[in-house]
Amino acid sequence: MKAIGDEISQKYAPAYFSKTTEIVILPVDPYHLHAYWALADDKAALLKRGKFVLRVHWLPDGVKKPSKSKLWFDIGLKPFSKSKKITLLIDDTWYLVEIGIRAEHKFTAFAVSNTIHVPRARLTVVQGDLPRRKTRLEVSEEDKIFYDEALIDAEIKKTLAGKNMLKVLDLLPAPREMKLPINPYDEESIDAEIRAALRQKRIAMSLENPSQEITGHQEKSQSGQGINASRL
Repeated sequence: MKAIGDEISQKYAPAYFSKTTEIVILPVDPYHLHAYWALADDKAALLKRGKFVLRVHWLPDGVKKPSKSKLWFDIGLKPFSKSKKITLLIDDTWYLVEIGIRAEHKFTAFAVSNTIHVPRARLTVVQGDLPRRKTRLEVSEEDKIFYDEALIDAEIKKTLAGKNMLKVLDLLPAPREMKLPINPYDEESIDAEIRAALRQKRIAMSLENPSQEITGHQEKSQSGQGINASRL
């Protein structure tokens, strides 16, 4: 902002002493303006008679004449200054500046500036319905994803139950003719198949070691003969 003000003062500010006294103001932002002036020789000689000031007029109704404005404030200046940055209290309104001297509670104007309007510093409130741009993404029914927690939970349980069933069947010494139950979740069918497998395993073990059963049979026969001999 300072760079902008310096550039404006170099390009557009009038010389300090000139044939006529003039002042120009330019808006900077909603709360600032720059004032640039040049004094005629006769006006510069009057600076010793009072305080060199800028009188800033607030023109809420857009009036062009400072005499009709009752809202103003003064800013003191150095005798040989030629520009000033002014801080404003109200945005979005009109301003006008006079340059002169103030002595004995009386203001004597040397020149009157142009009238400017500073911009609004707040957002503009708009009343009524405004057309809004559609931001929702239109998705077809086929592309929609439905999240049903009950269905998801059932699928998870079904998957885990199937995995556990396969683990149990892998551990069983099932014969080749063993058939899986029609209903893999029927506990009675699973229990019956397990018992049948264990029964077949015992039979297979007995066929692999027949000597144990023969020895047992001979012992029974000998014990029977001993009993018969004693009876004789």
